[in-house]
Amino acid sequence: DAAVSEFINSSFGVAPLFVANDCDLGLTIKYEPLADAGSDRLVNTFAAVEKYGAPVIVCSFGTALTIDYVNKYRVLIGGLIAPGMNTLATALKTTTSKLPEVKIEKPDALIQTTTVGSIQSGIVYGYFGLVESLLTQVKKEMGDDARVIATGGFASLIAENTTQINAVDENLLLDGLQRLHTRLTAT
Repeated sequence: DAAVSEFINSSFGVAPLFVANDCDLGLTIKYEPLADAGSDRLVNTFAAVEKYGAPVIVCSFGTALTIDYVNKYRVLIGGLIAPGMNTLATALKTTTSKLPEVKIEKPDALIQTTTVGSIQSGIVYGYFGLVESLLTQVKKEMGDDARVIATGGFASLIAENTTQINAVDENLLLDGLQRLHTRLTAT
């Protein structure tokens, strides 16, 4: 952080703000220990509550799949983390002797006739089922029908192929950073 801060300050004459896990997000955070909560997850949940209200479930589809739940009292109850689709593809490549790494694309059919197509199908269609199941279980466990907001590189693909996602917000993190900056620098 110190090197980045120095670069930004010397290059642009601006002292950057860093998102810390204990900054005022207007949420009660039940994550333990708080220091382990990813700042991206915190900013995404903050932004989702600000933009869409609570209760809300935030799904981020990137290197990892993160799902976080905020109840109607603006309490971030917690969430879950699973490997992202690219991470699964990389794992197959690195932990097997003959499987290639593949680009994540949705095949036209579930059953494929090539190794690449079979891997793509297994990961992509399997992921649709994973997300559908996890979101159903989160809603059941939390006892409400919270709005589900998806963000991240695969959010649109997942939303188009599942029934649980209410909105895709590709700029959720950036909007959250802007809103948080305004909140923290307001006088």
